[in-house]
Formats: sequence, structure tokens, C-alpha cells
Amino acid sequence: MNELDKDRVVSETIWRCNYCNEPVVFESKELAMAHTDYCIYNEENSSCFLCEHLKVIQHTEYEPHITNKLNNVRWAIGTHRTPYCMKFEKDIEEKDFISKHEECFVYSDESMVVESTPEFIEQDRLIEEADKYIQEVSKKA
Repeated sequence: MNELDKDRVVSETIWRCNYCNEPVVFESKELAMAHTDYCIYNEENSSCFLCEHLKVIQHTEYEPHITNKLNNVRWAIGTHRTPYCMKFEKDIEEKDFISKHEECFVYSDESMVVESTPEFIEQDRLIEEADKYIQEVSKKA
């Protein structure tokens, strides 16, 4: 290896969670293990994310809704989406979304239920119309 190559690459050990495969690298095995104790993809943690009672409500970015500030919640359900508990019929706050709920947790490996607000459906329709119009105009040009 010549003198220039010495500073171009680095060898290091990294740790990541096998439950979520989130694009986060942990600096130590201890930090990675601590993460698995609250990882929402770990079935043993009884989090709302893997529960059959979870429904996700999809909003437009302009509608008022709970903003997902925690990275693992945004990573799991998306930015303009609100987690909702179908059992208790209420929105799930982020702190509750990542907490253990052994008393009501029922594991599900099915895809989460996603429901769109009327505003989201209308926005989606308008975007599709605009796309069709652009395609028609492009063909004529």
C-alpha cells in the first residue's frame, strides 16, 4: 500500500440490529443490544408496530396530525401517517408506539392496515389527473 492509499480506507467493526435492519450503525455491541430491547421490529417487545390492532392513517402533508419525530417510527410507518389502535379506537402517541403493551398485544405478520383520509384521496386523484395531462401534452409535442 502506498502513502496515498493509507488515508482512503478504514477498517472498523460495526453493529446493526437484525430485527429492523434500520440504516443505523451502532458504535458498540452494548449500544446495539440496548437498541434491541426497544426495537419495534422485535416481537418480544410487544410494540404496536407488530400488533394486529395497528392501523395507519395516511394524511396529506397539509393536514394537522401527529408528527412522527422519532426516527424508528418514521422509518416504520412513514412521515405523514398516524398510528391508530383499532382495539382502543384512538391515535397512538409515539412514546406509546414504541412501548411494550403486553396486556393487549396480539402478534401479526400481516401487512399493516393503511387508511387514507378524504383529503389524501383527493390529493392523490389530482396528482393522477395532472400526470395524465402532462403525458397527453408530451405526446402532442
